[in-house]
Amino acid sequence: MAKDIDELMRRAVGMHQSGNVEGAVKAYAKLLDVAPDHPQALNLHGVACGQIKRTAEAVTSLTLAAKLAPGSAAIQQNLGLALMNADRLDEAEQPLKLAIRLAPTMQQAYANLANLYKRQKRFAEAAAHFERAVQFAPGDYKSWNNLGNTRRELKDLASAERCLRRALSIRPDFVEALSNLGVVLAEDGRTVEALASYEKALALDQNNADLHVNYGNALRDAGREEDASAAFVRAAVHLDPNSGGAWSSLGNSALALGDIDYAGECYRRAVELAPDDAAIHFNLSLYLLLTGDLKSGFAEYEWGLRGDMRQPRRPFRQPRWRGERFENETLLVYAEQGIGDMLQFVRFLPEVKARGGRVLLEVQQGLAPLLEDLDGVDEIFERRDSGEIPYAFDQYVALLSLPTLLDVTLENCTPAMPYLTVPERFVAAARARLAGDDHLKIALSWYGNPAHKNDRNRSCPLSELAPLFDVPGIGWYALSPGERTQKDIDAAGVPVNALSLPFAEAAAVLNEMDLTITVDSAHAHLAGALGRPVWTLLPFAPDWRWLLERRDTPWYPTMRLFRQPRRGDWSAAVDKLKAALRTNVASV
Repeated sequence: MAKDIDELMRRAVGMHQSGNVEGAVKAYAKLLDVAPDHPQALNLHGVACGQIKRTAEAVTSLTLAAKLAPGSAAIQQNLGLALMNADRLDEAEQPLKLAIRLAPTMQQAYANLANLYKRQKRFAEAAAHFERAVQFAPGDYKSWNNLGNTRRELKDLASAERCLRRALSIRPDFVEALSNLGVVLAEDGRTVEALASYEKALALDQNNADLHVNYGNALRDAGREEDASAAFVRAAVHLDPNSGGAWSSLGNSALALGDIDYAGECYRRAVELAPDDAAIHFNLSLYLLLTGDLKSGFAEYEWGLRGDMRQPRRPFRQPRWRGERFENETLLVYAEQGIGDMLQFVRFLPEVKARGGRVLLEVQQGLAPLLEDLDGVDEIFERRDSGEIPYAFDQYVALLSLPTLLDVTLENCTPAMPYLTVPERFVAAARARLAGDDHLKIALSWYGNPAHKNDRNRSCPLSELAPLFDVPGIGWYALSPGERTQKDIDAAGVPVNALSLPFAEAAAVLNEMDLTITVDSAHAHLAGALGRPVWTLLPFAPDWRWLLERRDTPWYPTMRLFRQPRRGDWSAAVDKLKAALRTNVASV
């Protein structure tokens, strides 16, 4: 009998080693009919079943093998991997940890446990275990690649790059590492290097849809929108028509090129293909909002809370507010996105306050003095680096979730204006700074937050605004803080007075201006919220809130919009603005 079992085992293993996995599964099963408690046969049957995606059978065989041979590190490791493949991640952790205890130098167990933690988004633990994996197997280029990806998730781009380059030093033709290196370099702002890495990868694998998508994103960063669109078309249309991510990326590019209808088709197809992908829903939301469908757009915008699209993420223990009345309770409204978003959406706080009790408002650092007299708020405080909230609260809500909860549309998005006022204690100093200037006073802002992902398109070089300074009778003032403002003024040689002031004091000066001319920045929102005249220069593909084609905006009745007629063409927009400015000065 034992001799027959040994012979059956040799045949099964021979098939397995020769690559005949289907035949090996049958041979292991035949052996198990004779010897159902054979641990190694159960182990190898489970491994073979896993290789041909018969996951449930793999888990069953390996679970029994582990019971029969609980001291086998190899079997425990294989069981953990099978459970991972079955998406039973919580169950997979224990056998993998046991494998490591039984065999402290088993590299594959460390690598698999690291992959488990990575899938659970426990990135610090994943990195620690990948480091152990490469310690025991320094030539494991896959683990170096995975460690690099994990370091990227931890925002340690320098370390991520080192790990990915280590993987490529071991295997220079490793396409996945070349692609991942491109992602890291792109996130680090090194677009030219990122493109080079993607191009090396594409030379090795022209049929990788994800690689074309990553390449397309880097091309967009480089301003090569038509080339990016071609990369996305190859990915979505030719290589992987069932990839929701590829169609969503193609929609982004179509939107940037002004093909609005095709962008909508791409986004809707992407959602059909990947209905649970938060990033795709978020991209659809931006399209819907841009085209004026605020109700549907803001509903889709809520998907951004599930991923990295709306920052910072705030996992509070308290329940999220759903728009119901909250008498005798305290509601926290927390800051997200940029300062412009804060200034635009605080308009809805009086309506929130009307639904209940106490309202706390967290704002970005530097904004509390400006907003101290804001209606609809009981307490304002600035966001701490730790994210800690210094007050007790019962429910919470993200600021940009208010339009969904309050059923905001284009018809009801504007409250009585102005909804923001400058605190009186800043007014006298602002007037003193402008004393003696009898010209028409105009605040000028030509750049926004450089960390904004679209800053390259929405900010305008000061040199492009040079024609405006030909209009006589104007005193020009720049209110953006920091050294860049004065450097830009000196480089352009233009007659602009730089007032580098904290936000509240700058707002007080802006409130005294006859006009604000700005790109899409916080100053546009500030002037609009104060009810002051403001002219806003917009790129060809504008942010969603400015809608399409309109020269006005329902968000700010005192704002006028000047749009690029073509991508990158600031001169045409500036010429129109200059003509309007001449008329405006002449009428004063």
